[in-house]
Amino acid sequence: MISKKLLLTIVFGTLIIASASLYIIADSDLYYYGKNNLPIYNKLPFEMKPEYWGYRRGMLNFVILDKNDFVHIGRGVGYWEYPEITIDSVISYGYNDTLLIAIVKDSCKQKYCLRQYDTLSEELIPLQYCNIEKLKHDYNLKWIENPNNPPYLIMSKRFRSAFIFYISLILFIVYFSKYLKEKHKEKNKNIH
Repeated sequence: MISKKLLLTIVFGTLIIASASLYIIADSDLYYYGKNNLPIYNKLPFEMKPEYWGYRRGMLNFVILDKNDFVHIGRGVGYWEYPEITIDSVISYGYNDTLLIAIVKDSCKQKYCLRQYDTLSEELIPLQYCNIEKLKHDYNLKWIENPNNPPYLIMSKRFRSAFIFYISLILFIVYFSKYLKEKHKEKNKNIH
């Protein structure tokens, strides 16, 4: 017959595994908003990565960094091919393995579609001349809406799973140590 302490140890061990898995899934989803905690994701093309600078640095804004950690798409960025345009914010973006598309707003509040085909060439066109829905469909883009505000559900899922993980870990340690002490007492009792 299985003891109560062993059963509780198994239950809390299972909760640890389940909550850790949920945490990793939620953190992976938050990667696209630049608000992940685990540095284990690399899903954007051209070795780019999203960051939320209010989260890790002093400026509140979503940016996309290049492989050298320079801001490639974000507030204050200009492109030499388009000297009159300075990006103010990223509204949304999408990507696949070979293409990154972002809807950006410039300092004059005009919206543009920025296409990044490879690490060397960008195309910036006014949004009214860009059919985003067609691009999403034609290139099978994973699309991230409003990267400055990640969905509350994902943030709360990560928080709850971390909370359950830590509570389960503490209870697992408590009950597992009690189980081991019980086994040790039984073993000593059987020896004498």
